[in-house]
Amino acid sequence: MPLKTEQKISTDVFLLTGEWSDYKGKNVLRFIGTSEGVGTTEIIITNNKPVLFINQSAQLNNSEKTFLRKETSLINFNHDTVDAVYFNEQKKLLAFVDKLGESEITTYESDVDPLRRFLMEKSISAQMKINGIVEQKNLITRFINPDIEPCAVTPNFV
Repeated sequence: MPLKTEQKISTDVFLLTGEWSDYKGKNVLRFIGTSEGVGTTEIIITNNKPVLFINQSAQLNNSEKTFLRKETSLINFNHDTVDAVYFNEQKKLLAFVDKLGESEITTYESDVDPLRRFLMEKSISAQMKINGIVEQKNLITRFINPDIEPCAVTPNFV
């Protein structure tokens, strides 16, 4: 039975693959999975913010404003407090890392893939429960920026 467009549903999805890209000034994540409830599922996240960490004591040039720096309660292996530095695009994060390398400021977790970080921070390995508005197109059920949480689902691949 086809789903109605703009219908809000909840389904458990087993993730098969994913990719990220920078598009129109945003870091966009795209996952493909399968759900016994709705079949092939595409999950698109358009509000991801790539992040890295630096020592709280590090002095940055804030004039460029390509990032947002926030204090955290996290520490590095030397027990120094670190700040999170957020970007709209992964390419801006990577350019920032290159620039910091010239000034010998250490970054932490700047090499973590934004797709993997997104899943890791939500404690999701390969299964997620999705709640959101559905779009149906060419037998693919698409969710854009749904609410997600970890779940346990074992699909039948037969």
